[in-house]
Amino acid sequence: MKKIYTLFLLLLVFSSCSKDDEIIVNRFKSIQVFAYEFNVPEDFTVEYLQGADSSLGRIIGPEYTLEFDFGFWGPGPNFNPSTDFFDFEEEPFGNHIRQIAIAKNPETHSTVINFYNSEIQPTGFLGGSEGYIGLFMNTTSILTEEQQNDVVEILRSGRLY
Repeated sequence: MKKIYTLFLLLLVFSSCSKDDEIIVNRFKSIQVFAYEFNVPEDFTVEYLQGADSSLGRIIGPEYTLEFDFGFWGPGPNFNPSTDFFDFEEEPFGNHIRQIAIAKNPETHSTVINFYNSEIQPTGFLGGSEGYIGLFMNTTSILTEEQQNDVVEILRSGRLY
């Protein structure tokens, strides 16, 4: 009797599944952006560019792009987004600080990450004190709330390489 009952349950379970049911598996890969590493979906690519005084690039996905700037002109601890428009997170990683400004309305403001070395004093282009060595990255387009959540997870995955 137990065998018949078990067989009946198995048939019930398998018959309730249809071929139209889709199993979604999120696949991620790690990408390196200079001294930092981020987890991004597998279908994202990285494009490196050269700026006049820094290294630029893009992390390109099918629906949105993140642009980045790595160099000596980062805002460092002077990064102070308005709390009217952004939620702000800050987390130390050794001698580096990760700051994320999450746009409260991703349709009007970009979500941003500021990653910088807190132990290296500012060194501007000609020896001045204009900026900090670090990575600054932002979204480049209007995002839906779901895309915004994905971007925030990518930025939160940021760590030292």
